[in-house]
Amino acid sequence: MILREINKEINDFKNRQIQIVPSLFFNQYETLQQIYFYYNSKYKTGEVDADGDRKYFHNINRNPCKVGSKSIDFDTKNIRLLTTEGGDSLKTWFMERDLKFWMRDKQFGKVLNRIFMELPIYGSVVLKIIDGTPMFVDLRNFVIEQSADTLEQANYITEIHNYTQQEFKSVAKKMGWEKKKIDEVIELFHQMKDTSHIRLYERYGEDLFRQGFSYIPQRTVSENTKGVALRISGSMEYGITGRASWIKIIVESHDALLVSVPINRRFEAANILREEFERPINFSKCSLPRGQLIIPCEIESGYNYKDLSKFKWLVEE
Repeated sequence: MILREINKEINDFKNRQIQIVPSLFFNQYETLQQIYFYYNSKYKTGEVDADGDRKYFHNINRNPCKVGSKSIDFDTKNIRLLTTEGGDSLKTWFMERDLKFWMRDKQFGKVLNRIFMELPIYGSVVLKIIDGTPMFVDLRNFVIEQSADTLEQANYITEIHNYTQQEFKSVAKKMGWEKKKIDEVIELFHQMKDTSHIRLYERYGEDLFRQGFSYIPQRTVSENTKGVALRISGSMEYGITGRASWIKIIVESHDALLVSVPINRRFEAANILREEFERPINFSKCSLPRGQLIIPCEIESGYNYKDLSKFKWLVEE
């Protein structure tokens, strides 16, 4: 089921044309192909014209890209942390010290240099964090929903990896695959005569979050949030008795609730909220049957909305 969905997404990414205005269409895959051709002084139609003469490419792209890179370039030494008014300057000093150590340890200067080099060329750069280290995503193998304004709003995000046999063994071991499973994949690979690499699809999100949820309609998420609010606060109109009316709901925003609770009952409230948000949703009778799915719940707490931080579960959990 997952592989069929991925193939459908790849086909959509390569072939679907997004209409900008009448008679003007956009396809990200075609645009990337054109960028690679033009930046490397190549015509998509070949290097020889219909008369057999060589076509010369006058590259007007490279120099502006280099100028753009220089205009936005800065070094790690230019990154500073400032103390806000009324803040603790000592905490800022320790934070800046730790940040500089992290940048040296992860060679963040090289990451910045590559960002500044590629950004004017492609117009966008995508990074992911693996074991605390920033890694670049090859846009040629990055399949996303083209109509989404941001990656966060995309219904699907998949990165394609093509590995040699030895590379696959190394990656599979790091992923915790059993030797039997690795051998089965390699055996199937040997039987395939039309491919030179083993292909893996990486479904995106925190801990491959999107693998299970990339096709959940946004309305489902919104309705789930509204259901949580009704079950907690109750509703006289619908005859629903609230489970915890002392949890005061301030704002409902698509996939989140902003609530106010007594500080001495915060752990009790957090458990109730997580339990309600993570109620299994039955997708067994949908057009894309998935059985029951649970949308993970993340809880943040604080005294002010702008200062919310990840909720710290203690023994009360």
